[in-house]
Amino acid sequence: MSRRLSILFLATTACGAGVVETKPTADSGRAGGSLAPDSDADPDSGPPGGDSGVVDDTGEVGPQLADAVTLEALTGHLDALQAIADTHADTRQTFGPGYADSVAYAVSVFEAAGYTVQQQTFTVAGFEEGDPPQLTQTDPSSAPFGGDQLRTLTYSAGGDVRAPLVAVDLVLPPGPDANSSDSGCQAADFDGFPVGAVALVQRGTCTFGEKVAFAEAAGASAVVLFNEGQSGRQSVDSWTLDPGAPPGIPALGTSFQVGDTLATALGTGAVEVHVVVDAGIEERPVTNVLAELEVGDPDRLVVVGAHLDSVAAGPGINDNGSGTAFV
Repeated sequence: MSRRLSILFLATTACGAGVVETKPTADSGRAGGSLAPDSDADPDSGPPGGDSGVVDDTGEVGPQLADAVTLEALTGHLDALQAIADTHADTRQTFGPGYADSVAYAVSVFEAAGYTVQQQTFTVAGFEEGDPPQLTQTDPSSAPFGGDQLRTLTYSAGGDVRAPLVAVDLVLPPGPDANSSDSGCQAADFDGFPVGAVALVQRGTCTFGEKVAFAEAAGASAVVLFNEGQSGRQSVDSWTLDPGAPPGIPALGTSFQVGDTLATALGTGAVEVHVVVDAGIEERPVTNVLAELEVGDPDRLVVVGAHLDSVAAGPGINDNGSGTAFV
């Protein structure tokens, strides 16, 4: 009556780490497969005394597993993951060599412990950026803007655009509170927008993806999206568009200062800008790690899972190195 233990290290998920008991299904070994708790199990058919103690009849993690998870062991794995990141620009992000080394580390740990390991490779759409973005006012005078005031919005398309700049329902000076501006949040904001122009849009109220989608639908060739301007909303941050509906035009985020400067210039006449974004979405291979201990009852499966990658901006020791170390 003992349970069989299965490990899933997914390339990228929203979860930290989790333990669930389930009956095996046709999807049990697929990436992102449904691993719902076994609602059909007989509540009185739990293991007799002396079982592994991983999950008891109430669904709680048993004492033997809890005792086996030690601070020394956890920090040992965290140190290993940090060492991997140290050799790869401080990241283990999904599409980089730091993730590949994380996969190799997980495989080595599980094989040494006697697990049967499968590496499941598939392709997913991933955002890639090359050179930093560029923004220059080219007319009526030339004024390039500094790189620390610019960021490409994640999932932006690439492009090299030189076109007139058009302000879209800006609130300047900014309102007293965050989200006072709804610039670009309605299709009507783009009524009469000249096709091919670059839209100057202000942060606030709706999502970045909605603003860019409305601009693209109106015929904009690019979007310059600046921070709203209140305290704490001055600098350019790492902003993300909808990965499920990425735009076909470049979208560039800027500080409030850049947006305000461009809006002021528009107040005195026509302005032309040059926008360069070296980015886009590419299909890239990525690997899940699935490890199974070939003992126990195949009809009572305990699945332990976590995501193995980090964000691009860091080594991912908290999220989700901690979950990886537990697994």
